[in-house]
Amino acid sequence: KYIIMGLLVSLNSKLKLKEKLTENEIRRLSESILAKYSSLKIADIIYVFNQIADGEIDLFGSLSHRDIMKALYDYNKTRWKHKNY
Repeated sequence: KYIIMGLLVSLNSKLKLKEKLTENEIRRLSESILAKYSSLKIADIIYVFNQIADGEIDLFGSLSHRDIMKALYDYNKTRWKHKNY
């Protein structure tokens, strides 16, 4: 949980957005990530967060719980699709 929180804090500070995640949102989001995507490795989460930081995933001026969960969902779906081939 704390590793993911640290990654979220880092992502939050890297991005130049009007609306950033609060400390409470970061805590809740890390719990949601662990609950829903426990099968992902830390390397997978770092990869998705780097995509967000590099602008490969559009955020439209704010970083939200929904944006991150959607990015992880899309990554996980693609990962499983390729794994089954």
